[in-house]
Amino acid sequence: MPDRSNNVLQKTPPTKQRVQDELARDWARCFPVSRTASVAERMDCSPGTINNGRTGAHLPELHTVLASLLVDPTALQTVMGLYGFKAVPLQAEAANDLDTLAKVSHLAGKWAEALADGRRDHRETCDLADAIRPLLIALSAVVSEAERIKAA
Repeated sequence: MPDRSNNVLQKTPPTKQRVQDELARDWARCFPVSRTASVAERMDCSPGTINNGRTGAHLPELHTVLASLLVDPTALQTVMGLYGFKAVPLQAEAANDLDTLAKVSHLAGKWAEALADGRRDHRETCDLADAIRPLLIALSAVVSEAERIKAA
């Protein structure tokens, strides 16, 4: 059995309040107010549940929190990070290649624009991260597809 005494995971779990705050951040980033009704429908919950989670008013039940991954695979990125983990789909689907390429090209232009003055400030960093986050999933789908091809 491996020695788990030197692991890099959290020694103590985050508080309920910290999890609630980070869930509010994640959901506010992923689920704009304009999409509340459609997100609630996909997650099989009420729009009020989405609003409560997004504002940090209440921590939704576990099954509802996990259902948010079905709407956006990055919906729990910060929450999972509190525990030293990240959630990734077991089966990646290849994204529309032209759409992915267009978004990568747009990202490259955005990145170059951020560096036009010779440095990237904190707002530019956050904007870039917002553009990169969904691309990571699409690009990893291509890598997963290549791994399946190589294994065949």
